[in-house]
Amino acid sequence: EPLQVSIKANGKIFIETREVTRAQLAARLQAILKARKAKPDENIILIRADKRVPYGQVLQTMGELQSAGLFNVGLVTEPPAQK
Repeated sequence: EPLQVSIKANGKIFIETREVTRAQLAARLQAILKARKAKPDENIILIRADKRVPYGQVLQTMGELQSAGLFNVGLVTEPPAQK
């Protein structure tokens, strides 16, 4: 099951429901994935960001994860509201 990273409008970052600092994020994710003992292609991380979070901050987060060797990173999007 994918791990979800949330970036709130106030800049706070969460892995699932646990708040982490930006400095802790990659190491915490690596530890969680290592404990799961999943195959590398099963280590999926999904980033969900509040729409008020600057896109550059989302890209920075993705880049930091990739720099830490976490390459299976995707974005969660919301479908447009039905009219």
